[in-house]
Amino acid sequence: MDKIVCSRNNRACMLRCCTDCPNNSESFKNYLSDLLKDYDEEIQFSQWINDGRMKLQTMTLSVEEFIELVTEKIVALIPHSYISKIQSTYLKNEKRKLKRR
Repeated sequence: MDKIVCSRNNRACMLRCCTDCPNNSESFKNYLSDLLKDYDEEIQFSQWINDGRMKLQTMTLSVEEFIELVTEKIVALIPHSYISKIQSTYLKNEKRKLKRR
């Protein structure tokens, strides 16, 4: 995530509203391309899928398709990660307030 957003603590970045980091997805793709440059033309990996129930499916994609998929998944995870962190912090603070009473 740090390769895509300016700051994990910046609400605008994490909710994908930041004007400074909209092209960071491309730099992340370049980073992955450099990281995977020594791999074959295809990458085999496992991914959880839901077809009525969760199951682990083995998939094979070209390096380019894999990079697109990983980038898409990370970008989708960013707001979820931020909201989860904020909610967790809020609940911890509320529990502390209750203990003080």
